[in-house]
Amino acid sequence: MTEKKFGWYDSDYSEKKASTRIRVLKPIAELKKRGINIGLIHNTDVSHFDTVILSKIYGKNAVEITKNALTCGIPVVMDVCDNILERAERRGQTSRLASIESQLRDASLITVPTNDLMKIFIDRLPELASKIQIVPDMLESLPISRSTGIFHWYRIKRIESFLSKNDNMLHCVWFGKSSGIKSGISHLDLIMPEMERYNKKFGLTLTIISNKRMLYRKVSRKWNIPHFYIDWKLGDFDEILRKHHVAVIPIGINDYTFGKTINRPATALMSGVGVIASSIPSYEELRDFIYINEWDKGFLEYGGNWNEELVRIERAQDFIQKKYDSSHITDAWLNILQSI
Repeated sequence: MTEKKFGWYDSDYSEKKASTRIRVLKPIAELKKRGINIGLIHNTDVSHFDTVILSKIYGKNAVEITKNALTCGIPVVMDVCDNILERAERRGQTSRLASIESQLRDASLITVPTNDLMKIFIDRLPELASKIQIVPDMLESLPISRSTGIFHWYRIKRIESFLSKNDNMLHCVWFGKSSGIKSGISHLDLIMPEMERYNKKFGLTLTIISNKRMLYRKVSRKWNIPHFYIDWKLGDFDEILRKHHVAVIPIGINDYTFGKTINRPATALMSGVGVIASSIPSYEELRDFIYINEWDKGFLEYGGNWNEELVRIERAQDFIQKKYDSSHITDAWLNILQSI
C-alpha cells in the first residue's frame, strides 16, 4: 500500500464544514497515521496519483479531474454524503443533474455513509448497485473551545446572559445549516406547538446556532417561546452547545433528509447534551438513548429527570465511541483503497 499515492479532492478544505472535517480531513489524517501516502488535490492535473477520491463530484474542477484521471487510466472513487441528485433535481438544475449522473457512472467505486442513501442511489440508477459501498462518517469529538480574545468573551457572555435570564428553564438548542424548505430551521415549525405547550407549563428556551440569521428572523416571528440566535463558529461551538440540556432535531421526511447520518444527534450526545429528534432510518440505532418522535415525553423527561437522563447520555457516548471509533472507519477506508 505505501508505494501507491492517493489524492483526495473537495472544493473547499475549510474546517468550518462538518462534511469536510469528517469525510475528508479526518480520514486523511488517520490514513496517514497508517502509513498511507495520501494528500489533498489542489489542481486538475492528477497524473501523479494512483487513485483519486472526490468528495465534491460536480462543478468544473471535479469534472475536469475525473476526465483527466480516466484519460490516464486512474481509478476514481466518488464519496457522496448527501442525496445530491435530489438537490439538483429540486433546483431545476438539469445540466448539473446530468453531470452528476455521468460522474457516478464513470466512477470505479462510490462510497456513501448510510445504507438508506445507498438504496436511494440504486433506485435512481440501478446500474450503480455493484460499485456502491458504505463508509460511515468518522464522527468527531470537538474541543470545548479553541477561541480566545474579546470577541470570544463577548459571544459567550451573550449566550450566558440569555440563559441566565431564563434560569430554571429547560434549555433547548438547534444547530446546523439550512437547505431551504427541505431541511433546517424552517422544520422547527413542526414541533413548535409542543415547545410552546411545555413552555407555558414549565418554561423552555431555544437557542439557534447556525449561519442563516435572516431565515431565523423570518421563521421566529411567530414563536411564542424565549429564543436566541448566535452564528456558528467552529472555535466555540462545543462550548456553547454544552450550555444546553437538549438538542431538538425536527426533520421533515423527504428524499433529501431520508438518507442523513447520525452526525447531528451524535455530536450533541458526545457533548453531554440530550436529543429529541424526528424519526429517520439512521437514528434508529440511537433509540435506546434518545427520544424519537416523542416530543412531549422528551421535554418532560429532560426537564424533570435530568440526572436519570445523564446516565442515558453517558451510555450513548459509550455506544457511539465503540461503533464509530476512528480506527473502525479508517479500516473501512483502507478496505476501499485496497479494493481499487
